[in-house]
Amino acid sequence: YTLGFAPPISVGDMFVCMGSSASASGGAAVATGKKIVAFIGDSTFFHSGMSGLANTLRQNRNVTLIVLDNMTTGMTGHQPHPGSYVPGAETPPLSIEKIVRGMGVKNLAIINPKDMGKSMVEARAVIETEGPGVIISKSPCPMYDRKVLKTATLRGLFGSLVLVRTNAKLGRYDVVDLAGGPSVRVNVPVA
Repeated sequence: YTLGFAPPISVGDMFVCMGSSASASGGAAVATGKKIVAFIGDSTFFHSGMSGLANTLRQNRNVTLIVLDNMTTGMTGHQPHPGSYVPGAETPPLSIEKIVRGMGVKNLAIINPKDMGKSMVEARAVIETEGPGVIISKSPCPMYDRKVLKTATLRGLFGSLVLVRTNAKLGRYDVVDLAGGPSVRVNVPVA
């Protein structure tokens, strides 16, 4: 998931192309002999992630796939996908949880990223279990929530601000809204 590569998060060892995490992670697990944690967005899961997960399950690869489910295609303009709520649609959104359970995933956690403490405990349990697992991090994109679902509140959008030190020498901090809002860079004079 490309947004995690940039500061202040700065995680990730490999990025190939959209949707590759669900497939490439199985090969990486075999090549390294280590547990691989891969990220994929919900819309990408629907268009190219399910086949990679199926192979991971069939081959019993040591992979945890984390699906970042914000209920929309957030990076490209909030287009709906099969898991999105669409007002007036004839059918309900597809459930990622039901899909992965139907594929045979037993090591599964559904987490709310706004509850960081509980999420970390539940995610760690899945990641530390040998074999395939899935974590669904489910929380609406704040902009989608405001525009389409119309349930977001100011508290929900901006109630989880934290400072992350990104460069101690320069006194640089990034303000991160854990609820999904934009980051702000703040330079603090170094004494």
